[in-house]
Amino acid sequence: MIPDESGKITTNEKSQDTILNLLLGTKKDILEVRGKIFRDGGLYKFSIKILEAEGYSGKTDPVTFESGISFPDYATVVVNDAHFGRQAITQVSYYDVITNLGYDAKTKSIIFSMPFEWTMSNINQTSVVHQEVIIPKTFGTLQVSEYATTVNGVLLSNQSMTVDDFPKDNRIAHILLYQNELEKLYEKRGTGDKMDFALFPKSDDILLVGTTDNVQYKIAVSTIPKHVTAGSDTTFLFQIYDMFLSGKTVSVNYDVEMESNGNVFYKTSGTSIGEKTKWNKINLTIPHDASNKITLHFENLGGNGLARTEIPIVLSQQSAIPSWIKENAELWCKKSISDGEFLRGIEYLIDNQVIAAQRSEQDSGSKEIRQWIRSSACWWSDGSISDDEFTNAIAFLVKNWIMTL
Repeated sequence: MIPDESGKITTNEKSQDTILNLLLGTKKDILEVRGKIFRDGGLYKFSIKILEAEGYSGKTDPVTFESGISFPDYATVVVNDAHFGRQAITQVSYYDVITNLGYDAKTKSIIFSMPFEWTMSNINQTSVVHQEVIIPKTFGTLQVSEYATTVNGVLLSNQSMTVDDFPKDNRIAHILLYQNELEKLYEKRGTGDKMDFALFPKSDDILLVGTTDNVQYKIAVSTIPKHVTAGSDTTFLFQIYDMFLSGKTVSVNYDVEMESNGNVFYKTSGTSIGEKTKWNKINLTIPHDASNKITLHFENLGGNGLARTEIPIVLSQQSAIPSWIKENAELWCKKSISDGEFLRGIEYLIDNQVIAAQRSEQDSGSKEIRQWIRSSACWWSDGSISDDEFTNAIAFLVKNWIMTL
């Protein structure tokens, strides 16, 4: 199947005969199919009818085969996360073209839509709807232990989701809707001829996972605090699972080192704890000159040179905003402090040139703050928007006298 600019589908049969094919009696032909339709990814369904063959004529009763071939359709959205900076999320569809791919920072949800014919005849001939969501391992906000997925607002069963942590740089979440799940959705789908997907964390934990090159061990890593910064005292917690023992935690020898920008700043060896309820711990101070990413290298697990993996951790961006101002924003969001107390923090940021704006010399007589400004403060205090996004918004408001100080 070859994409071109033609609106019509054309076919061309090509022989692949070779001397060997002729000697063995295994003649091969290729049917080239061309058309503009093949420029799009998705599931192509075919009805193949054998009308006649040697010694057989099926003019009254042809032999029919129903078949389908999936071609991936890719879509990408770039997210500016409050803690982990710019991150690219890629969605791959093996059924139909994806639209409206986006990310809701407040709910930490990846959302996208896909056309779907909600009829039982279509469901009966659909073996599976397969979607992949590729999440960078540097996007700590979405590196959690468990996800949930909804379609048209209906929560899917746990069996519809699998997570693949084998790739070095990305985590791949697979959404697999088989016929029984599609039938359940058919009863609750509501109206419309599409599927609206939402994938989001089931918990607030951050769990980074790597799988060794020999696919024997899986290593899960968490940190205290959740958001690691350069110069901070950090505890790294990790567990080692044996994939050949149904994913049980095991006691095994390991080597581990941590590096930033090619410079190793920590190295140790040990034997992991094999109890599921206990975590191995490494306590250290992150170097002040660490780059924006550090990498944990686990090697020689169980003495096997192929039992190795690396886990990237993006350092949370340092803020020039004092913590008390963000605490004030949270209290003001909850209406626990007055407008004036919140504005004193904004005045501090302007006076110390954290916000690039000049305070108005005019006295407006009142310090007007709209509800949507309070909403921005709420989003900032809970990490849904970054420091830069919040301060840029305040600068705009002050410059345009929407908010006067």
